[in-house]
Amino acid sequence: QVAYTMRRMRRMDIEGLASLEVRPEAMRQYNDEIRTALERIRVWHGDCSNHYRCASGRIVTQYPHGSSHFRAVTATADPHAYLTQPGLTSLPADRHLNKPQATGAIATALCSATIA
Repeated sequence: QVAYTMRRMRRMDIEGLASLEVRPEAMRQYNDEIRTALERIRVWHGDCSNHYRCASGRIVTQYPHGSSHFRAVTATADPHAYLTQPGLTSLPADRHLNKPQATGAIATALCSATIA
């Protein structure tokens, strides 16, 4: 998840974006795929009421695939799955995140991030 997030932040840095947000339709599609995959797992068909399910019965804490699957599906991103808003001045090519002297959106986000 960190690598995926850092790649999105790098995109913001390179393109000078003020924001990068998942489109609602992309989020719905992802959630539908997860829900469908969870429905195929038999253990969740029983009378299971615990911290994995919310009051409505929806499974909220489990990912239905292994970590290698997650890594594979997050290795690349569909650039059209995001809403973007320009606003930051983009950095020269030699000043991006992969360089030690990186500044801009990435450095600002990292320095001001709060861990909850």
